[in-house]
Formats: sequence, C-alpha cells, structure tokens
Amino acid sequence: IQRLINRLQNQAKAAEKYKKLQIEEKELKLNISILNTLSAKAKKDSLSSKISKLDNQITVKSAEVDTHETSIDQIKTEHSSVLSAFEDAQKNFYTIGSEIARHETNLQNINKAITGYEEDLSKVKDRYAEARHNESSLENISPKEKAMKLLENILESLKGFGSAADSISNKAHELKDLLTSILKITSAQSKNITNEYLHRQNEISEQLSQARENKLKAENDLTDLVEKSSKAEAELNSIRQKQSLVDASIQDVENKKSIAALDLRSLEEKLNNLKLDLRTFEVNLENASQTLKKAGVSVSELNAEDYEEMNLLDLESSLASTQSSIISLGAINLAAPDEIEEESKRIDELDSQLEDLNQALDKLQSAIKKIDVESKMKFDESFNSVNEKIQE
Repeated sequence: IQRLINRLQNQAKAAEKYKKLQIEEKELKLNISILNTLSAKAKKDSLSSKISKLDNQITVKSAEVDTHETSIDQIKTEHSSVLSAFEDAQKNFYTIGSEIARHETNLQNINKAITGYEEDLSKVKDRYAEARHNESSLENISPKEKAMKLLENILESLKGFGSAADSISNKAHELKDLLTSILKITSAQSKNITNEYLHRQNEISEQLSQARENKLKAENDLTDLVEKSSKAEAELNSIRQKQSLVDASIQDVENKKSIAALDLRSLEEKLNNLKLDLRTFEVNLENASQTLKKAGVSVSELNAEDYEEMNLLDLESSLASTQSSIISLGAINLAAPDEIEEESKRIDELDSQLEDLNQALDKLQSAIKKIDVESKMKFDESFNSVNEKIQE
C-alpha cells in the first residue's frame, strides 16, 4: 500500500503539473485569441476604411465615365448635320462613281459594237461589189452560160444535116429551153443576192450610225458624270475635313472615357478583393469572438494598449512549448489525489488495526506469561505437595 501511495504521489505531482500547464495553455490560447481578435478587428476596420474610400473613388470615376459619355452624345448631337451631310455626300459620290462605271462599260460595249459594225459593213460592201461585178461582167460567164452558147453552136451545126438531125435538134432545143429557165433562175438569184447584200449594207450603216449617236450621247453623259463626280468629291472632301474634326473630338473624349473606364474597372477589382479580404477577417473575428465569449471576455471591452507588449509569435512559441511539455507527461491520472486519500485512510485503518492487534498480542502475551507463572507456581505447589506426601 505504501508503494502504491508513493506511486500515486508521483502521479499526483504529474497531475498537479498537468493542471498548471493546462492553466498556462488556456491563458496562452486566450491571449493568442485576444491578439488575433484585435488584429482581425484592426484589419477589418482598416479594410472598411479602405473600402469606404474606394466606394467614393468609384462613385467619382463612374460619374466621370458618364460625363464623357454625355459629352460624346452631345458632340454627336451638335454635329449630327455634319454626320448626315457626310453620309449623303458619300452616298452621292459612290452613286455617281457607280453611274460612271456603268456608262464606261456601256461606252466600251458601244465601241465594240461600232468596231463590229464597221467590220461587218466592210465585208458586206466587198461582197456587194463582188456581186455587182459578177452580175454585170461578161468575162465572168458562168458554166451554165457557156453551156448555152455551146448548145447554140451545136444547133447551128445541126442545121447543115437537114431532116436527119431533126430529132437531135429537137432534143437540143428542149435542152436550150431548160438551160434558159435555169439561167433565168440563176440570174434572179444573183440579183436577189445583190439586193440582199445592199439591204444588209444599208441595215448595218443605220446600226453604225445609231451606235455612233449612242456613243456621242454616252460620251456627253460620261463627261457630265465626271464633272458631277469632281464636284461631289470636292464636297465630300470638304465635309470629310469637318467630319475629321468632329471624329477627332469624339476620339479624344472616347480616349478619356476609356482611361476612366479602365480606372473604374481597376478600382472595382480592388474593391472586390478588399471585400473578400474583409469577409475573411470578419469570419476570423467572429470565430475569435466565440472563443473569447466562452472565456467570458467581451470584444468590445478589449483595450489594445493592454496587449501592446505581447508578441503573437512569442505566445505561439510558448504555447507550442507548453503543449510539448503536456505531451511529455504522458498519461495523467487526475484521480491520484483522491486515490492517495483513500489509500491513506486505508493505511490508517490498517495501522489502527495493527495497533489493536499489537495491543491484543501484548495483552495475550502478558496473559500467557501470567498463566505460565501461575501454572508454574501451581505446578510447583502441586509437585511439592505430592513430594511431601510421597516422602511421608
């Protein structure tokens, strides 16, 4: 039991040390929570201030963007007539250009047609002259005409043979009549060809004359269009200069607006990032507040000046050391003091019982001695009495 009490006393010392370390750990954790709370609160307040400033800057920058947008609309409104005139002049210039291109294409087609008509007219004139020459020239007698003359010569020759050649002469006359008919037909066809060539020549001449008139009209129209195009181009250039000034003004305001919009976007991104950071610190502050609330500490009552000398890193290092000491204690028997008390009571009871036993033993031994003495005395008395009787 005493060994058990000694062991329990060692455990009680370890438990006492453990309790002290626990109190120290709790105090360190509380101080760390307080420092974290104060830090989170300070950062939250700082971020809230920054967010407020950014909100003001964003409001100003947004108003600046709106102002530039209004300026652009105002410039466009004030110079809408220039914009409209520029669009009309540009449309007119391109329309005239399109008309010029169409007339140039038409003139090219007319020139091609005139060239074709001139070539066709030259060919028809040559063929007409050739037909006229063939029709009137005796030197170019056709084979049928030669056959007719030869047949007449044969008939003249047959007259010298008398009646014996009548049959042949009749056949020759029939042949002559047939050839005469053929020659009439051929002559009529030749005249028809000549007339056809003449009609074709007149027709092509009329077409050529009409084409030349169309060419002259197209050239005049093209000249008018070129003049109109020059005037339209001059008007367009004049309006374009005015438009350039308007565009430059708009571009200048657009650049300012773009810069302001970029600044606004940058401020909004910073604001969003700060809000995320703020939310993080709010969560940390809320968690730390819950820890302090459990310890009975109110965040609103904390004074940062009371904790200025504390260093978070030192506290965290001390906490790590304390927790390491707790771990090194191993298993802790927190009931050791109670067990020592119980075992002490038990040993006191056993000591009391032992004392009672010792006292009883002493009494028993004293009684035994007394009995031994008394027994010896009685034995001696009896022995002596017996001896005396024997001796008697």
